Amino acid sequence: MRQDFYDYSRDRDGRYRFTSGGKRNIIKVVDFTPTNHNGIYNLWFGDLLPDNSIDDMVISNNGDIVKVLATVIQITREIMAEMPFVTIVFKGSTTGRMALYKRILQKKLYRTREGVYYFRFCFTKRELQRGNF
Repeated sequence: MRQDFYDYSRDRDGRYRFTSGGKRNIIKVVDFTPTNHNGIYNLWFGDLLPDNSIDDMVISNNGDIVKVLATVIQITREIMAEMPFVTIVFKGSTTGRMALYKRILQKKLYRTREGVYYFRFCFTKRELQRGNF
């Protein structure tokens, strides 16, 4: 079963934006940045700040985390369709946040006609350095 996600758009700079419409409207940004490892990109997201930077430490508590993560997954699918041979790593900005994301994503993995999407969670820099993903 597909999870509902927010409409989103892609900026000229390659970032994706969408509005989290929970308790209040919050503009979220998703970005994919290359790592020091060939073909591996880091996914990061958070709230858009007035200076156009991303706050990935903020606790929005907007009541729509499942829909926000479903939107991030949908955006990731789009990137993977454009660049099918890259690996995208995803790590929460805190241990608690990563545990929350992991619980939600494990519950909300959904089957599509193409199959099941799998997620690998990196918890440490050492895992990324070793290539354990």
